[in-house]
Amino acid sequence: PEIIIDGRNGLLVAPGDVDALANALRKLIKDKELRERLGRAGQVDARRFNVDSAIRQFEGLYMDLINDTSRRQ
Repeated sequence: PEIIIDGRNGLLVAPGDVDALANALRKLIKDKELRERLGRAGQVDARRFNVDSAIRQFEGLYMDLINDTSRRQ
C-alpha cells in the first residue's frame, strides 16, 4: 500500500480476502485498457523507488534531523 495507489498503478485487496483478489483478477482479465493503463502508471511510479532516490530521501531525512537537533541545542 505504500507503493500501489488503488486504481492508479495497481489494484489493492485486503490480505486474505480471496474473493476480492478473484474479483480484481477478473477485472484485469476482462479489461485490456485497465491492464495497460495500470501497467504504464506502474512503470512511471516505479522509477521513484530506485536506490538513488532512496539515498536522496534518507540524506534529506538525516539532514533535517541534524538541523533540528542543532537548533534545539
